[in-house]
Amino acid sequence: MIVISVANQKGGSGKTTTAVSVASWLAMKDRKTLLIDMDPQSNSTMCLTDPTVIQSKTSIGALLNDEASLKDVIQTNRYIPKLDFIPATLDLSITELDLGHLSTGGILLKQRLEELGEKDYSYVICDCPPNFGVMTVNAVHASSLLLVPMEPETFAFYGLEMFMSSLVPRMKKFVNKNFSLLGIVLTRVNPIRTLTQNVRLELMRRYKRLLFATEIPVDVRLPESAAAHQPICIFAGRSKSAQAYEQLTDEIMNRIEST
Repeated sequence: MIVISVANQKGGSGKTTTAVSVASWLAMKDRKTLLIDMDPQSNSTMCLTDPTVIQSKTSIGALLNDEASLKDVIQTNRYIPKLDFIPATLDLSITELDLGHLSTGGILLKQRLEELGEKDYSYVICDCPPNFGVMTVNAVHASSLLLVPMEPETFAFYGLEMFMSSLVPRMKKFVNKNFSLLGIVLTRVNPIRTLTQNVRLELMRRYKRLLFATEIPVDVRLPESAAAHQPICIFAGRSKSAQAYEQLTDEIMNRIEST
């Protein structure tokens, strides 16, 4: 069972879309996958279901608070049988505050996932909030790999520099010395923009080994699929973004399963 955190401290990086789309394509490719929404904004939950039907007692907050078991909170996506998910609610913000005061607050997700058997899931994908708070710490502590999405923008690039040079080393030193970087993926790409080309060249110069060849294009079908509570591979499987995320998933599987 491979646990992957999808994280970037900058908001608007395409993190949730990437987490949901990659998890969905993994499941479509016959890999039993569990997606965990670790963000109080509950955006990945909204991408898979109507968030108004989710109750706090069947959410990730209840699991971390030891108020529910894994079987109580795991839900199956109605469109993709091999895709399960653990939803989040706004109450996760309160859980985040509570866990911040506990010495064991950052390791609870890892402890809960240890209840799973190795054959229950091929992949677990954690969608992290855009900060390095206790929810991200929980996800990283439970993970073996980190996937970093980013937009080809100036602020995003400098944010990535800080993330890679400061936060990632601290994660390895203080949170989980055994996790490693799976890679960096460019999202919301407009290939004709000069800035996009410049950022790509700089990423190639500094992080060539980590940069995925696949780039995710700007596509209106992505927000439309979120509004419909459907993964992009179901909502618009032939769209350019769905095809790009399938190619990215193939790259991810190749990096992991060929080793």
